[in-house]
Amino acid sequence: MKIASLLIIASLSVSISVFADMQIFDLQKIMKDDLILAAGQGDTDAVRALLDKGTNVNLTDDSGGTALSYAVHYSKLNTVHLLLVRGADANSGPRGLFTPLVEALSNGDLDIVAELLAHGADVNLHCSLEGYTALMVASLEGDLDIVKELLARGARINEKNKDGKTALAFAEIGKKRDVMKYLKQHGATK
Repeated sequence: MKIASLLIIASLSVSISVFADMQIFDLQKIMKDDLILAAGQGDTDAVRALLDKGTNVNLTDDSGGTALSYAVHYSKLNTVHLLLVRGADANSGPRGLFTPLVEALSNGDLDIVAELLAHGADVNLHCSLEGYTALMVASLEGDLDIVKELLARGARINEKNKDGKTALAFAEIGKKRDVMKYLKQHGATK
């Protein structure tokens, strides 16, 4: 009888341990999903509460997206600020897609661009399968002030994407004459 009782207790103990491990894993997944959802919705209070409970600010979903990449995508400036202040990687975005900086440029979200730059976004980081840089996107969009800011922060003016195009080529594609002129004045080539 004692051996049977010991076996039952041992079996129960192992089951409880496995269940507890599953609960911890499920709790972490729920917190990650909640953080990404709250960030995309711009629910800064919920994001703060989840981070205060220990949720990793740089957790990724299955595509490599982070809370920051969702907040940038949906133009949630206050949430972007909070995530960056709490240690979010300003350069981390979904695998094979845009960096947060390029996403903000594509959205025309200049306040978020400034926030990302203030928190260390790499102006020369290539993103997407095509290898775009922030300067290429800004040149295509035609925002001369952003082009100037990126160059002031060290953007490489003649960096090429995978097709061999530079920022100047993108300005020409977008027919952004003022950007083309400025880039040429600063040594840009195709």
